[in-house]
Amino acid sequence: MARTETEPEAGAESLAVTASTSGRAPDTPAAEARPPDAPMEQVRTPRVRAFEAVFTMFVLGILITAAALDPGQFAQPALLGWALAVAAMDLMPVEGSATASLSLSFPILLAVAMIYSAVAAGAVAFVGSIDQRELRREMPVLKALFVRSEVALSVMAAGVVFHAIAPNKMMSPWYLIVPAVLAAVATDYVTNRAIVAYYLSLATSTPIRRVLAGLQVGKRYEFLLSYIGLGLFASLIAWLFVQYNGWAVLLFIGPLLLARQMFFRTRELQRRSEELEERHAELEETLEELHRLEIERRRLLERTVEATEEERRRIAAEIHDGPIQHLAAVVFRLEALRGSLERGELSDEMAGTVARTQDDLRGEVVELRRMITELRPPVLDQLGLEEALQDHLEEVSHDSGLDVSMEFRLSERLDPELETVLYRVSQEALTNVVKHADAHHVRLSLEESGGDVTLEIVDDGVGFRPEEAPTLVEDGHLGLIAMRERVESVGGSWDLDSAPGEGTRVRSIFPRQPSDRPAV
Repeated sequence: MARTETEPEAGAESLAVTASTSGRAPDTPAAEARPPDAPMEQVRTPRVRAFEAVFTMFVLGILITAAALDPGQFAQPALLGWALAVAAMDLMPVEGSATASLSLSFPILLAVAMIYSAVAAGAVAFVGSIDQRELRREMPVLKALFVRSEVALSVMAAGVVFHAIAPNKMMSPWYLIVPAVLAAVATDYVTNRAIVAYYLSLATSTPIRRVLAGLQVGKRYEFLLSYIGLGLFASLIAWLFVQYNGWAVLLFIGPLLLARQMFFRTRELQRRSEELEERHAELEETLEELHRLEIERRRLLERTVEATEEERRRIAAEIHDGPIQHLAAVVFRLEALRGSLERGELSDEMAGTVARTQDDLRGEVVELRRMITELRPPVLDQLGLEEALQDHLEEVSHDSGLDVSMEFRLSERLDPELETVLYRVSQEALTNVVKHADAHHVRLSLEESGGDVTLEIVDDGVGFRPEEAPTLVEDGHLGLIAMRERVESVGGSWDLDSAPGEGTRVRSIFPRQPSDRPAV
């Protein structure tokens, strides 16, 4: 958790950004290594390989020059022991999940930087930082050298800063050692992070700022505390080594392994806890959506019952005030005519009475047919959906003044149930256009494609924001939800597209065959 570095994916020349408590974290999960909004594909292009080569030569140049100027700083047998300790840590990763494995060589490398010169510590890092994939020949040689060089340069930078603040190394007073350790930790982190960010920017053509956002591991404060804690732990290793002897360092190998094991278990628990929180949030959203749909269903049911009662009252009132009254007047007129006939009173006025009675009866027949058509247009059963829709559109145009057009592309009659739903959805949509859209033109199209039937009604009215639909339902405007319920009742899908000033498009797609629709 304390180091962030670059690693190739096993078996491929690509780069995976990783985060670890030491030098590397092979195969760290993408959620830890990449920005969450878009995975970054890493490819070792010629440009990336050139950077690897130049960077490696730069770091090797520093080490070789330092060895030439002062070979004595490398002629210390203990350095080989430190390098072996680093390699041992790097070759014994602990699996934290199915895809994550980390190492804790960072405090050892930082301890070396505190005890020896910066370039000597860099040499230990270059030699000791090893990956199992190097041994399996799954990592390109140049890539392996680059990773080692990156670790070495970070450690050297940390060593330079530490010795600048605490010139007497671990023999300096504590009030110099503590800030020196913190500064060295920060330097190592910044150097490492900068190299990784630039490398990834080259390998993915991604802005550095976005790459840096993807390198954050876990919670910021936890990451900072862990990093500082490992730095202080490194200072304790260095102090014991200086005060006593190299065997004292072995006392910390066990705690390091235990810390590494506990770290991964903690990270795994944290990951699973985050997954549970995400699932809990998704479940809450689903429950809220179900609750909203249940409220809509209840309102629609209540509105359906109310509408049914209103329709019954309207029909009763229309029959009572229209045909019943007119037929009653006809009855009275016929009774008067019958009385005249029984008395033998015949006149020209009676012929006029008979003619008026015939006209009244014809008018009532027309009125009753109109009422029947509203309930269920006979033309829908007799001539089919196209004629029924055409009649309805002409009626809408006549009553509202709308300019209407229809495109009908069906090769044959549909299932009666589906024709009824298509007719009712069209009725409801056109009613909404007349009442609310303030439109000049409306187009209705019905076509068949790939076994599906698509109904689309488009107007050039004022439009509205679709996200306001729930508010409209709460206010009692149930036309939209009624359309959707009708469509979904026969296995169709319903889509609404609208925006203020841009009109509205209602689009429904139905399976043509009854076998493709749910039983209702």
